[in-house]
Formats: sequence, C-alpha cells, structure tokens
Amino acid sequence: MAKKKRRSSARKKRRAMLLRRAILFILAVLLMLVFLSWYLLEYLPNRNGGGAESSITQEYSQPESSEEESSEEELSEEESSEEESSQEEESYYEEESSYEEESSYEEESSMEESSEEEESSHTEDVTGHGFMYIDPNEGDWRLILVNKNYRLAENMEIETRTIHGEEVDARIYDSLVQMLEDGERDSDREFLICSGYRSVDLQKELFENKIWRVMAADPDLSYEEAYEIASTEVAIPGASEHNTGLTVDICAVDFQMLIEEYEETSEAQWLKENCYKYGFILRYPKGKEDITQIIYEPWHFRYVGVEAATEIMTQGITLEEYLGKVDVDE
Repeated sequence: MAKKKRRSSARKKRRAMLLRRAILFILAVLLMLVFLSWYLLEYLPNRNGGGAESSITQEYSQPESSEEESSEEELSEEESSEEESSQEEESYYEEESSYEEESSYEEESSMEESSEEEESSHTEDVTGHGFMYIDPNEGDWRLILVNKNYRLAENMEIETRTIHGEEVDARIYDSLVQMLEDGERDSDREFLICSGYRSVDLQKELFENKIWRVMAADPDLSYEEAYEIASTEVAIPGASEHNTGLTVDICAVDFQMLIEEYEETSEAQWLKENCYKYGFILRYPKGKEDITQIIYEPWHFRYVGVEAATEIMTQGITLEEYLGKVDVDE
C-alpha cells in the first residue's frame, strides 16, 4: 500500500515537472517570436533602411510650367545678348574702341551665361524645399557636398573595394583599413562596417519604404509631412552621402544597433577622437542638426582628407560650415 502511494506521488511530481517544463518552453517560444518580430519589423529595417515598396519619382520631376518659363527666359536673354553684341560691334567699328573694351564685354557675357546655368539647375522636391543638382566630377573629390540642398541626379561612376562585405570608394580604402586596424590594436575594440556605398536607385527604395513606415505609424500625416519626417532619419535619394562611396557607418561587433546609445561604446569614442588623423570626420555631430538637417549619428563617418578633417574636427564644425555652404540660397 505504501509503495502504491509512493508511486502515485512520484507520478504526480513527474507530471507537475513536465507541466512546468512545457509552460517554460511555451514562454520561451513566445519570447523568441516577439524578439524575431521586433528584429524583422523594427531593428532590421532601421539598420538596412528596409525594403522597397515603390520608387520616388516626384522629387526629380520639374513642373512643366517652370521649364517653359526657364526656356522663354533663356531665349529672351539670348536675344537680348545678341542685340547687345550687335550694338557693341557697331560701336567698335564706328568709334574704333580698344580691344580691352571688347574683352570686358565678353567676360561679362560669360558671367551672365554661368549665372543662367546655375539658376536653371535649381528645383524643388515634393515639400517645396529648394535644391540644386551637383556635378560630382567638379572640384576636389574629397570635398563633394551631398545633402538636402546639393544632390546627385544619378548614380556615380566610381571604382569600389570591399571591406566587411560593404563597398567603399577605392580611394579611401587604405585610410579606412588603417584607421580600423589602429583602433583595434592593443585593445578590446572590434569594429564592423555596417553600411558603405549605396546607389541612388537603392536609396530611392530605402527612402520610400521609410515614408510608408512613418505614415503607418501616424495615419493622419500627409505624404509631404511623412516625407519631411523620413528625411531626418533616412537621406533623400541623391542627398545621401552613401551615394558617394566616401561614407561608412561603423559600429561595434558587440553593439550593432545604429542608435544614439552607440556613442557610449569604446569604439565610438575612439573613432570620434582619432578619425581626423586618417582623413575622416564625424559627419552628423550632436547639436548641428539645424545645419546638417540629419539627426545625430555617432556611427556615420565621412572621408574628406586629413587636412580638412583636422580643421573640421578640431573646430567642432560641419562640412557645410567648412565649405561655407550652410544654405543653398546663400
């Protein structure tokens, strides 16, 4: 009789233990599903920009009326220029004016044509924000300014090299490798390139996806309002420095979330203090959001060359301030 009671008690304990294990297993599965959902829907899209739902075409389209007006203005200015040129030539032959006067007239005419070309490159996006397209082949390649005001019209043709599975402009590869190697030497720091070169076409997909996520979070927002909000976290196509191949997002192997708390890691602190020695700058510093129009990103580093990087980082300024182009309308 006692044996039967002991067996019955043992069975009850075993059943209770199995029940507890089953409950713990179910809870673990639920936690895993919650984490997986967060990773796929929130963290992964924020890190990689998400997938594409449609491409943005509105910001690159110019109103037909403005094109017609610009064309009419150019024609009228050309006619005016031709009349002035004719009058100048007549005056030259009649009064036998000097060669210097003719040269002066040609210089003024050239300046007017240059001004006309610059004005015709200005346009607006869907929010009415004015900007102009830039020629990435003009000037010093290290100091290309790409932001909301100065944008690339299409993909750049550059030679790239791969580091940590990400592409970068081949011209910055050696400096980037040297910086990361020096930062890891004799330390526990371990860097990871989270993002490198992205084409303008890919940026369109990432940006449009961000707009729809903003609108999903707040259905009362208009497309234009969501566009403006999205542009503070994901660069507008053609306005992203990643489109140049000169920029990398650098995180830590044990901290791969692109959030502000990354600044507390040893990797972020070392990069901020030493990046200029290798020609890189912290592109979007804290407190400069009104100038860069991008949120503080302690992981985003841009190559500008040692000379410019030293001046920018030691003075605590932005690339816009260094180039004297804080506003496109200035």
